[in-house]
Amino acid sequence: METAQPWATGPAGGTGSAQTEAGAPPDALDHRAALSSLLPVSMTCAGCWTAKTPFPIVLQGRARRDAEVPGVGRGCKGGGAVPAAGVMPTFQFLPFLALLGTLGFLCVVFTGFWSQHWRGGFAWDGSAKMFNWHPVFMVTGMLVLYGGAVLVYRVPSSWVGPKLPWKLLHAALTLAAFVLVVLGLVAVFGFHNAQNIPNMYSLHSWLGLAAVLLFSCQWLMGFATFLLPWSPAWLRIIYKPIHVFFGSTILALAMAASISGINEKLFFSLTNKTVPYAKLPPEAWFANSLGMLILAFGLLVLWALAMPAWKRPESLEAQQPLLH
Repeated sequence: METAQPWATGPAGGTGSAQTEAGAPPDALDHRAALSSLLPVSMTCAGCWTAKTPFPIVLQGRARRDAEVPGVGRGCKGGGAVPAAGVMPTFQFLPFLALLGTLGFLCVVFTGFWSQHWRGGFAWDGSAKMFNWHPVFMVTGMLVLYGGAVLVYRVPSSWVGPKLPWKLLHAALTLAAFVLVVLGLVAVFGFHNAQNIPNMYSLHSWLGLAAVLLFSCQWLMGFATFLLPWSPAWLRIIYKPIHVFFGSTILALAMAASISGINEKLFFSLTNKTVPYAKLPPEAWFANSLGMLILAFGLLVLWALAMPAWKRPESLEAQQPLLH
């Protein structure tokens, strides 16, 4: 346990001894509040008031690494470390990521099982079995892979070292999602055209098309702005908040399109000729549960994007060259 630093200054400029009874400087709360948005983990404890941070932070207008930061604890052997107010420790992101991965995996498995068990399986021949590829590709690509891609920069290990590998991972995940989305569109339009079914008349199709168009523009703009070496810094600064906003918007549209698509398919399939949807047969229970899984997955991704403590510190952004 290190001795608390003398913080108060006497009238003549000498060092005074004014401390709070817990050993904290009088302005410690102000220090914690100012630094909470910069530190990935903000820990305080009653007996320890300094910390070394592994990330560059800005103190008094200067970038410093391993700076002594007042008001942030080291997790010493004293009374135990607790999170500072309003800040979630970064180490909790990994269990959250495991939960999110489980939900995403269940979304894909449920979609495939529904198509195989109740809708007759898969084919690529213009029949209803060709249509069954559509929900599988869309949920896997537009929801699960895309949801994982938008959280790449929330992984704590992405905050240190070169950023280029994480940029490439983000671009690769979104590109893989885009390929699956294209296959999903080919499946549904191929089925509709083979069966003489009209295209693009339902709200589900409009939501889906809006998500795909925005996603296409988002990928092209992101690639041109953040990966090409001749992209100017001012363009990256201006476009970044727009990129982040539309990232969340596209995911929300994908959620809405997926859930409305499930509902539409159930209304078309469960009629008086089979078992009415209103009687909630097993297929309806299962598909409704899939919709709730999709909702839970999407909302958790949006919640993670909104967590201030899980965002890459801006001070790191300023010091990273584009292709470093």
